Amino acid sequence: MSIRPLADNHMIWLGDFNRHHPLWDEDRNTQLFTSHYLNAAQPLLNLIADYGMIMMLPKGFPTFQSSSSKNWTCPDNIFCTDHTGLSFISCTTNPALRGPATDHVPILSILELEISQATVKTKHDFCEMDWEIFKDKLKFKLAKIPPAQPVVTDNKFQTVAHNLTTTIQDIIEQVLPKSKPNPHSKRWWTKDLTMMHCEVAKLSHLSYRNKSYANHYSHEEYCIKQNQYTKAINKTKKEHGLIGLRIYWVIKFGWLTATSQLQQAMAAYQESPHSNKLREIMQTPIKNRAQH
Repeated sequence: MSIRPLADNHMIWLGDFNRHHPLWDEDRNTQLFTSHYLNAAQPLLNLIADYGMIMMLPKGFPTFQSSSSKNWTCPDNIFCTDHTGLSFISCTTNPALRGPATDHVPILSILELEISQATVKTKHDFCEMDWEIFKDKLKFKLAKIPPAQPVVTDNKFQTVAHNLTTTIQDIIEQVLPKSKPNPHSKRWWTKDLTMMHCEVAKLSHLSYRNKSYANHYSHEEYCIKQNQYTKAINKTKKEHGLIGLRIYWVIKFGWLTATSQLQQAMAAYQESPHSNKLREIMQTPIKNRAQH
C-alpha cells in the first residue's frame, strides 16, 4: 500500500532524521562524510527519490549543537513533494528560539494555505489586573452593602452570597481588561517567564554567532541562563497545578469537609503530579480518606 495513493496528494516529512550527508550538512564537517555515515543516509535518499521529495531547508543551516564538542550539524530537516514546495514561503532556522534543556534548533516554516479560521471570543485577562485598583473599588462597593450580620436562614444566606458575588463581578467588568487569547497560549505562563525567554533567546543568538570562538563568554552565560529558565518553567507549572488542584477539590468535595485530605493530595502532587499515590487519594471517597 502506497503512503501517497494519488499523484496530487501533499506529503511532508520533517523531524530529526539523525543522518548526515553533503546534500544538507556544511562542507566543513568532512568527518561526517565517511562511508559509514553515507551508507547510513542511503535508505533516506532512496525514499526521497522514490516519492519525488525535495528538501526545503537550505543546505548549511545547522539544527543541532553537540553538548560535548559544541559542533553544529544538520540532523533535522524538512522534505516535501515537489508541488507542495510551491506552498512554502520560507524555511529557515533561528538559534535564538532554541528551547530550554534542548540542543536542537527549531526549523521555522511559513506555508501559504487556505484554512478556515475559528472565532475567538474575548475573555478577562487576570494577568493584567491592577489589584490595587480592584481592592480600592471593592472596598468602596462593599461599604454600600448592609453590614455583616449572623446568617441564620437559607434565604438570608442566598441574599448575602448574591450581593457579594454581584459586587465582585461588577468590579471585574469595570477594571479588568479583556484579551483575545492565542489558541496556543499556556495558562500557566507568566510575565517573568516571558522576560526570561527573551533574555535566553538573545544569549542563544549571541552564542550561535560566536560558535567559532570556543572560549567566548556567551556560551557559558547561555548555559547558566537556560538552566535557570528551565527550573523556572518547571516551578511555575507545578505551582499552577497546585492552584488547579485546590480549585478542583473545593468544587467537587467542599473546602471545609476535606481540608486534611486536600493537604495530602497537594503533598502527593508536589512529589509527582502523575504518582499513583495522588491518583489513589483523588479516587477514594471522602468518608474513607481519613485512613490514608
